[in-house]
Amino acid sequence: MCMRVQSAATITRVYDAGAGVITLPAGLAPDLTLRALLAVVAELHLPVLDGQPLCWCGQPLTLGCLIPRQRTGEETVGAA
Repeated sequence: MCMRVQSAATITRVYDAGAGVITLPAGLAPDLTLRALLAVVAELHLPVLDGQPLCWCGQPLTLGCLIPRQRTGEETVGAA
């Protein structure tokens, strides 16, 4: 994939062509984040297939910024 999506508290550019990065506001609800991404995709004239935004190369754009960081195997869940 040649483009990626990230979130940030402060946005200087929504789309950085040199880095191939779309930056969305941090802290948005998931449905608003998807709506914001679709708005940027429309402005960039990127394709959308069945509601899934695609990169110019045809690969799906993923909302990695919505996926919480996972615990490592060394951490114990529910440890007090």
